[in-house]
Amino acid sequence: GPGWLNVGDAAGFVDPVYSAGIYLATVTAERAFDLVCPSLLRGEVPDAQVLEEYGRWFGTGLTRFKQYIYGYYTPGFRQVFFSDPPLESMRRAVVSILAGNVFSPSRRIRFWTSIFWFWVRWENRKHGLR
Repeated sequence: GPGWLNVGDAAGFVDPVYSAGIYLATVTAERAFDLVCPSLLRGEVPDAQVLEEYGRWFGTGLTRFKQYIYGYYTPGFRQVFFSDPPLESMRRAVVSILAGNVFSPSRRIRFWTSIFWFWVRWENRKHGLR
């Protein structure tokens, strides 16, 4: 509702095996603080635009996390990620995302992860998955 933000697992829970909870709680709380603090210091309730900005930002990061977590359970993900020899730049980009770089990955990371996901989808199709 007006003036309220959810952070951490209260805003989005993905997977109990992949323990991103503390990271998400910390990073989302910091972002929420940065966005609402100016309004609160003026004695105002943060307006809808500020809250929507937070929601878009959080949704983008959570969507990236979900893609990797759910993708991990497919044969294509494991086959590509653990391939030998791996494309080391691609692997580093994926590890960067899995380590929490979901809210503002660089263009280089986005490039390599797009190659990764293309390859994963290709391998999953070989296994009859879409």
